[in-house]
Amino acid sequence: IHCYRGWSDIRQLKRTGLNIILVDPATYYHNPKKLIKLVDGETSSVDIIQMQDPELIVHMGLKLREHYHCKIIFHPHYSSVRVAEKLNANQTRKMLIKQYEKNAARASDTVLCFTNQDRNYFINQYNLEKKKVLTYKPPAYDLNYKFNLRPKHSRNILFLGSLYFQPNVKAVGSLMKQLYP
Repeated sequence: IHCYRGWSDIRQLKRTGLNIILVDPATYYHNPKKLIKLVDGETSSVDIIQMQDPELIVHMGLKLREHYHCKIIFHPHYSSVRVAEKLNANQTRKMLIKQYEKNAARASDTVLCFTNQDRNYFINQYNLEKKKVLTYKPPAYDLNYKFNLRPKHSRNILFLGSLYFQPNVKAVGSLMKQLYP
């Protein structure tokens, strides 16, 4: 799923060879029924939903998981709360961000962190089980890393992320190569 705001290079997205569904921001962020209808038109099942935005997990991911009966992987690039603190966000904004991050982390089946520092932060800050929070090197850094999240039946991943951002395009390619070699 790609949130299309008008500036993405459609030709570049097509060159990825991935099945990409372009959606408008209102659908991407606020209309799970329409998003489900679009996804259902492309595939019969979804095994894993991978998301990095805690607010999107809370507003969309949980509804998608309920519909598809699949796992949600929260893949935060960083702690949004810690970034908000460093940027001197006001107290109300920090509390809202923390609530979204906590709800996303607790509701997700797995939390993938880049560093042990982030892993420890999520475990301690949100009282998560250690086995739920994994640390890994992104595939771009360690191409020998193998995920242990293989679904039992079909082979469909619903990746909600910005595919105009080149690291996300590489991440999707790596997921396809690493998760389904």
